[in-house]
Amino acid sequence: MTIKYKPEFARQVTKYAELGATNRMLGAVFDVHEDTITRWRKRYPEFGEAIEKAKAVADIQVEDALFKMATGYSYTVEEAKVTKDAQGNEHLESISLTKYETPKIQAIQFWLKNRRPELWRDRTELEHGGLDMILAEIMNTSRGLPRRHSTAMKHIGSYAELEHYQVVEDRSGGSNGGTNEGADD
Repeated sequence: MTIKYKPEFARQVTKYAELGATNRMLGAVFDVHEDTITRWRKRYPEFGEAIEKAKAVADIQVEDALFKMATGYSYTVEEAKVTKDAQGNEHLESISLTKYETPKIQAIQFWLKNRRPELWRDRTELEHGGLDMILAEIMNTSRGLPRRHSTAMKHIGSYAELEHYQVVEDRSGGSNGGTNEGADD
């Protein structure tokens, strides 16, 4: 049995959308497929607008809660306290306490990364000077390697025509720090 759209659905959908219901959930409420909810939103403006307005209310509530979590807030609670009178009889009293919730670092981070991404986003920036810098780094890390490795590094250096970066073996089998001094060419 196919359910046909009724104008009262626009009123009914509001509460569910305020609670964060997805199209799939709304479909279950109205006993239709989620694709039908999508069609109704497009075909019946009052239905789509009701959902959008309700979702906006929910978003504002979540934003407010996030702000409070990021900045900290005070709240009042009522607690019961047992007291004794002069005769030793116990009495139950209600007292109001003001409590403070400290800011939460995760909420602060989330807020800043999203509100001020140019200053707070997680980023990794790689800067390099192209092939020359990459090969120079390879050459620098090859110092002190066994002779067969530093010989391979020589070939890499000569291939790239970066003679000033070549690792050249000295007579002891080590490296001379990347200069051409003492090279056996």
